[in-house]
Amino acid sequence: AFTDEQQHLRRSVREFAEGEIAPHVMEWDEAQHFPVELQPKLAGLGLLGSIFPEEYGGAGLGYVEYATIIEELSRVDGSVGLSVAAHNGLCASHISLFGNETQKQQYLVPLARGEKIGAWGLTESTSGSDAAGMRTTAVRAGSCWVLNGSKTFITNGINADLVITAVKTDPTQRHKGMSLLVLERDPFLERTFNFYDLSLDYGPSDRDIRHKFNFYTFAQLGWGIEGNFRIQARSAQPIEPMPPA
Repeated sequence: AFTDEQQHLRRSVREFAEGEIAPHVMEWDEAQHFPVELQPKLAGLGLLGSIFPEEYGGAGLGYVEYATIIEELSRVDGSVGLSVAAHNGLCASHISLFGNETQKQQYLVPLARGEKIGAWGLTESTSGSDAAGMRTTAVRAGSCWVLNGSKTFITNGINADLVITAVKTDPTQRHKGMSLLVLERDPFLERTFNFYDLSLDYGPSDRDIRHKFNFYTFAQLGWGIEGNFRIQARSAQPIEPMPPA
């Protein structure tokens, strides 16, 4: 059974979704508009950092509360629910779990506060859940990384400030040779093509990320909209590797 606090959270998110989202769903759908104007409202409720510690700008909630939030948002609009889930679970969570303290302060804090929106770059035209089949590579060249490859179906790609991008740093090792880089959109990412996902109410998708650029090894990893953008700048740092089990 839900606790009183969890019930209160459910009611609060439901009231927000019915009051701020439901009246505009058809309008947004017909205009193919993703409501970026919701970002400060979602942030104000702590929904863009619900599962992260308060010391990093989050709300410090658990996964029951997190699932409740996504459920109530998706009850009214699946696109908004997916966007919030991708921001929290696919982008910010990787920094929270595997990033060093510098990366957490630089990236997790603004993500958890809702000041920035995050995305996750895994899927490619020839691989999806089969992550080991990805073709995008990152090769160390002195103090830089050179990225080659492409990504597709990047949820939140149009509006994301950060994209955590999965790459192969040792293609001979398949899944054991994979790494994550943090890429910042400005000035590093440029959208190139958008299309619409019929599985959701609305939402253009970032179809492709193409890259072949050098990236400085500083502290970098790299909203239910998906889209197309090209990496064109120079700055990315891998997350620290997970310690052996």
